[in-house]
Amino acid sequence: MSTKIKYRILFEEIKSQIVSGHYPYGSKLPTEGEISEQYGVSRFTVRSALRLLEEQKYIRRIQGSGSYVKYQSYPRMSTMRIAVVVTYISSYIFPSILRAIEKTATASGYTISLFATNNSLVAERRIINNLLSSDWDGVIFEGTKTALPCPNIDLFSEIADKTPIVFINGYPSGLSHKNICSVTMDDYNGGMKAAKLLMEKGHKKIAGIFKCDDQQGVNRYSGFLDYLIANCPDFDDTNIIWYNTETKFDFLSNNSILESILTSCTGMVCYNDEIATQLAPILLSDLGYSVTSLISFDNAISLFIGQDFDFYSLPHPKGVLGEKAVKMLIDMIDGKPTTPCVQDWT
Repeated sequence: MSTKIKYRILFEEIKSQIVSGHYPYGSKLPTEGEISEQYGVSRFTVRSALRLLEEQKYIRRIQGSGSYVKYQSYPRMSTMRIAVVVTYISSYIFPSILRAIEKTATASGYTISLFATNNSLVAERRIINNLLSSDWDGVIFEGTKTALPCPNIDLFSEIADKTPIVFINGYPSGLSHKNICSVTMDDYNGGMKAAKLLMEKGHKKIAGIFKCDDQQGVNRYSGFLDYLIANCPDFDDTNIIWYNTETKFDFLSNNSILESILTSCTGMVCYNDEIATQLAPILLSDLGYSVTSLISFDNAISLFIGQDFDFYSLPHPKGVLGEKAVKMLIDMIDGKPTTPCVQDWT
């Protein structure tokens, strides 16, 4: 029997198993070696059959990963709708990100629907359940409190079984699914850059304020800490203040630790510009504070301090991040392989 006939027979055999539901949508086919052994054919024959299955859109092959079933017995009609779930919609850097998402999605014929969790895990679960009750071509998601254990991983996986997800900024640790990808910032490197900037300005007594319940804050802290431990003999990690979503800004008042830090340190790194803009008036008050340089993240708010005080904020790409998230999601919708994108702090 010729190789040509063999690969066609194998193609029909695997196709029938896919159509019958033996290999359901999203499942992974056996490896080339396993198929070769099971049917007693060469790997060349297997590759030829798989190539034809991919051409006819029964499977999707991902280099280094394997072949996944793309065929659905009852194909879901395209909705041309994308759900976008973020922690906040109208505040801080989110409008810039969302405008880019909407512009890029609209240009490709998609409409978007916005949802906000307000950084609540309970609200996040409610929104995911609502998403599961409707059909979407894809979902863009900003994870909630991503440094904490996530109770919603089961629902994220359930969505990913139906439609691709692209996470932005942060995503739950431990979540892994072939239908999930991400566009995030290199926050560890960002933390290192912030610490380096202060040391280059001559600061040796350096403090930091970081957010403890999301990946961004923890990763910025990790880079900041590693750089100073390696390069600053005078660094004291007791000069670190942590806060969470619920206690944002609370630490700015009646905080003896903050008072001590502002008096003993000359440089400080802030988690983001929201914190920096609240801290600046305190630093500029006539109370004898020693901090003269402030490094922050996002470049989201104009902050004029004066000639005797340095302020710099690492710029967040905002619109670029939103645009990349949409393009990545559309590639996934179209069955194209994708890899996580990590943006540098420039």
